[in-house]
Amino acid sequence: SPAAGSEKRERMGVGLLFEESLDRFLQEEGDTPGALWFFQHIPKTAGSSFRGELARKLRPSKNLVVDYKQGEETLQAQREAVLQGFIAEAENYRFASGHVQHPAVARIVEARPNTRVVTMLRDPVQRLISDYRYQLTELHPPHAEFRRRFPTFDDYARHPASQNKMYKFLMARPREPVGSVIRRMTDSYSFVGLQEKYALSFRLMSLLLGDAAERPSLHARKTPSTSDNALDPDALPIATLRGYNHLDQVIYDHFRTLFAHRKREIREALKVVHHRRLGA
Repeated sequence: SPAAGSEKRERMGVGLLFEESLDRFLQEEGDTPGALWFFQHIPKTAGSSFRGELARKLRPSKNLVVDYKQGEETLQAQREAVLQGFIAEAENYRFASGHVQHPAVARIVEARPNTRVVTMLRDPVQRLISDYRYQLTELHPPHAEFRRRFPTFDDYARHPASQNKMYKFLMARPREPVGSVIRRMTDSYSFVGLQEKYALSFRLMSLLLGDAAERPSLHARKTPSTSDNALDPDALPIATLRGYNHLDQVIYDHFRTLFAHRKREIREALKVVHHRRLGA
C-alpha cells in the first residue's frame, strides 16, 4: 500500500505501541530529521486542538483548506488543486494537516516517502452529534444551507452521507473491508489517538516528536451552544445511531480496546521516558 509508506522498512506503525514496548514504538515511529508529519483530520474528533498543538511544535506548517463559500460544485476541483499545490512544495514543510481522505494521503506519502501519518478517532455517536451541532453554527460557512437541507438531527443522522464518516476518510477504496482499513492503519500510521483519551494521546504524540510527555494546552474550535443546535441526549436513539455508523464503531472499538488493554503498561512506560528526557 502506498500509505504504508514512508521509508522502505519492515512492518512498523502504531501497532508497535500495542504489541511491543513504548521504547520500540518511539524508536521506530519517532521524529527523524526532515520528516513530514501529516495529520489526517477527521471532522469533530478534537482534531483542531490536536492540529494546533502540533503546528506549534513543527514548523513550517501548512493546513490544507478549501473555500466553502465558493459553493459545493467547486469543492472537488478545489481539493485537487490544494493537494497538487501542497505536493509540489511538500519538502518545505515539517507538518501539514487537512480534512483529507486516504487516497489523497497516499499521494502525499508517495511524493514524500519520509512522511509520518497520524489521526484521531472519536466515539461515533458523539462525533456525529458534534458534527451536526457544529454545522449549524456560524463557524461552518454554509450553515444556512445545511439547516435547510437537514431540518432535524434525525434527518441528518439518517442520511447516508452523514454515516460512517471516519471509515470514509480512512478507506483506500469504496467498500474496502473494515478489517483491511484497520490493518493498514495499524501497520502504516505512526499514531492513532482517541478523543476520549486526549491527554494520553497528546502525551504519546509529544514523545514521538522528541519532547517530554507534556500535557495539552489548547482547546480550539469548541462548538458554541445555540438555540439551533440544542439536543437532548436522553432523547436520542443511541443504539440506532450506532447501527447507522457500524463501520466507524468497529474501527473505534478496535483502537479503544487496544488502549484499554495496554493502559497500565503505557502509563508506566510514559513515566519512565518522561523522567529520562527531563534528565531526572
